Amino acid sequence: MRLRVRSPLGVANLTVVATKSEEDDPTLNDLCSEIVRSNNSIHNNNKHRIAEIRFGFGETQRTVSCDVSNANTNGKESLKTLGISDGETITVKFTEEEEEEKEEEVKEQKQVGEATGFRNNGNGFEEEPTPTPTNNDDDNNDKSGMMTEEEELLARAVEASMLDDGRMRAAESTTSALDIDDDGTVAVRKVIDADNSCLFNAIGYVFFRSLAKAKELRKVVHDAVLSDPDTFSEATLGKSPKEYAEWVLQPNSWGGQVELFVLSTHLRKQIAAYDVQTGRVDVYGEDRFPHSERGHLIYDGLHYDALVFAYPGLEDVSDTHVTVVDCSLEPISKINGFDRKARALAKKDQEQRLFTDVANFSLRCLVCQTGLVGENEAREHAKNTGHTNFGEY
Repeated sequence: MRLRVRSPLGVANLTVVATKSEEDDPTLNDLCSEIVRSNNSIHNNNKHRIAEIRFGFGETQRTVSCDVSNANTNGKESLKTLGISDGETITVKFTEEEEEEKEEEVKEQKQVGEATGFRNNGNGFEEEPTPTPTNNDDDNNDKSGMMTEEEELLARAVEASMLDDGRMRAAESTTSALDIDDDGTVAVRKVIDADNSCLFNAIGYVFFRSLAKAKELRKVVHDAVLSDPDTFSEATLGKSPKEYAEWVLQPNSWGGQVELFVLSTHLRKQIAAYDVQTGRVDVYGEDRFPHSERGHLIYDGLHYDALVFAYPGLEDVSDTHVTVVDCSLEPISKINGFDRKARALAKKDQEQRLFTDVANFSLRCLVCQTGLVGENEAREHAKNTGHTNFGEY
């Protein structure tokens, strides 16, 4: 099971497997063990004890208590039983004592001019953009802690290189799925520029037919985070509401789960996000706005594009795109038909491997030809060598 995990130490994409041969699905204990293993350079002698994990968002958020020191009596439930599915974003909270220790460590780092968040330069947590997602750009996607300006620029260069490689591969493929119902339309990936605002611009295209809404939509998220600190707490955001609100206004900050939730709420519309790699579909606002319009996005591990519907032969004619489905007017069979076509497009892209597995993909530095695995290794290589041009192979 592939999960995105956030904690006060940063963000990581993890693959969690069942550790006992008789179990088919990974358990809560497996998840906690993988988090600790991934951060072995930080978790010496189990220094950071996991108190709880959270997943979901808004009205669907759930909290599960953890105790990794008592594995024989706690955490045997499978992640699926707890409601955690492939592609989920998990937020980790440490015990209060360790949270206080973390605050002291951050103060010490500030005094020597280092970043306020931990960065494990091995295969553990590192700051990264996210959808959920993740996101998409990111992630879906999801950030925690802060980077220095130099580190931020380095991360952007690495991810932009990988994103460019993925977009070149996607441009060579067909982008529509076969018609599934009788309305004659097909699902189409409307490619959005990789300019760090792809989630915002994809939403702008779907609901406003505009590619110039990013600044306005970022301000919506900024205001929402500051106005509701209970929903948008530091535990949820990975940084204080004030820090997050300032961060999201920056044009190079990538959107993810928080932004999808906020913008669905603000627009009072449904936003369906289709994850190519995992096949996961999250529909934000489905329960709160059941009779509203629904827009669709597609996420490839680093980037969000708009997902629209068009008649064959008119896929490239934007004026003919059906960008939203009116759930108040269309019969449920029609709504489900659009969903099936969107899922079929995501499945087709998955079969053609038009996604980026940021945790496990194989990379080659196009400058020195060094082989690397995953985004973390690529960032570390870029930090050590200054090389920021990578290709997936």
